[in-house]
Amino acid sequence: MKIKELSETLKISKDAIRLYERMGLLIDITQPHKENSYKEYGVSNIERINVIKYSQSLGFSLKECKHIIDSLMDGTLNQAEKQELIELKMKEIDQKILSLKKTRTLLEEALKKTCEQ
Repeated sequence: MKIKELSETLKISKDAIRLYERMGLLIDITQPHKENSYKEYGVSNIERINVIKYSQSLGFSLKECKHIIDSLMDGTLNQAEKQELIELKMKEIDQKILSLKKTRTLLEEALKKTCEQ
């Protein structure tokens, strides 16, 4: 499948696919043909990209996605490591929430002062 087909099938940009490829997140890629310079992406990349998209929706970075995918595909990520990874991400999210709440409080105070003037 060519990049355009993969992009349309998964509803993601060609640039995202190229980025995933550069980061080593995709496999089964046939190098460009001499006559047209099109690469062919194997259908196994559909599942990999779906895992990437899902992991990103949970807040994981692409670097973390690479670790997750590599570990899932070669079977080295055991249950304890999965749990640790998830708990670490939850702590990270809690810290972001706390930071956003502080920012919101500061903005509310600034708005209140502006309205009083």
